[in-house]
Order: sequence, then structure tokens, then C-alpha cells
Amino acid sequence: MRNHHKGLPEIITAFERAGHSFGVVSISISGARKKFEFDIDPESCQAIKRLLNMKPFGRKRGIKYHYYYSPGSERSDDSSRTYCQVRIEREDSGKEFEVEAPKSLIDMLSWFFQVKELEELSHLREFK
Repeated sequence: MRNHHKGLPEIITAFERAGHSFGVVSISISGARKKFEFDIDPESCQAIKRLLNMKPFGRKRGIKYHYYYSPGSERSDDSSRTYCQVRIEREDSGKEFEVEAPKSLIDMLSWFFQVKELEELSHLREFK
């Protein structure tokens, strides 16, 4: 079931530093997988943290989950909430889920999906 995420940005983490919020995404371009840090608003930071706490296949110790942004399925409802699809994988299990996220975060994840050259990311800090 793995590899259904091919080409999708992987959402790695979100954190605060010096009064600012950041997200980290891993993308693969031309065979190279790199992680990049990007500035986000506090609401987006909380949305990523909520997402990373989703464990739809159980909470077994030592089992790592992976979270991928799945583009093309964004929507909003009447209350101005926005939603997108994420693919959550663990070992040989994977499934798409709709999650609520700020539009600014969805737009940023969509941009990462569209990046085709590493040079487009030169203004971002590589996350180690």
C-alpha cells in the first residue's frame, strides 16, 4: 500500500521559535528528498499539530506515521472553514482523510506540490 504518496509533500512538523510559527515539509525533486522550513501563522501551526496527532490505525509504540498533503480536493463550507485531503500512512496501511486547515496553510502546501525545481525553494531554510 506504500508509495501512493509519490510526489506528495510530506508534512513533518510545526513549531514555534522566537515568537514565530514554522512548518516543515519534505519534498522530492529529481530524486533528491529535502526538508524545508517555512513561516506560518499560529492557526496553521495548530492545524499541523492536530493533524500530526491523528493516529487512525492505532497508537502502537515504535510505529511511525507519515502525513502527505493530497492536492485538488480543497473545499470550504458556509462558516468559512476550509478543508483539504491528507494521506496518512503507517507501515502497509494508508488512507485519505479530510481535515480542517486554514486557507493560508492549504495554499502553501499546494505551492509545495507544484514546485518542480529546487531553485524555487532557495529562499527557504533547509531543515536538518
